[in-house]
Amino acid sequence: MSEQEKRLSYQYSTWYMLGNMLMAVLFCSVFWTRFAMTDFEHSLISGLQIAVALFFVVLVISQLLYQCTAYVRQDKLVLKKLFRDEQQYAFKQIVKVKKYNLSRVHYVVVTMSNANGTTEKYMIMNIYTWYAQSRYDAKEVLEELKSKG
Repeated sequence: MSEQEKRLSYQYSTWYMLGNMLMAVLFCSVFWTRFAMTDFEHSLISGLQIAVALFFVVLVISQLLYQCTAYVRQDKLVLKKLFRDEQQYAFKQIVKVKKYNLSRVHYVVVTMSNANGTTEKYMIMNIYTWYAQSRYDAKEVLEELKSKG
């Protein structure tokens, strides 16, 4: 990483996503085992189990589709999704920036406009805990870059 480069995403976000996958599998398997072994009761506990399992499944699917590593290099925003090639965007191509906080994990969803008129979503993860600190707040940096562009 050069001096003119800012990393906006958490450097271990892929490992964090794998942890979320394990949590989703764990919650779904516990729920399914409990559902298969006993008569399904419509109770608050069962509803909470379903909600937690669905939350982690949706989180993992959205991370697989949209999570990326993000850099600001000179006058370009560089975004690379997990199974895709690296894309470079000018700052004026930023359409919308949204931030979702899940305790100390912040997911920043940025919508970028492509040259052909389509839009593409990217998810940037920032973590603010005692063991890991993201250097930059991606939402603040992206909104500042959007106003410049």
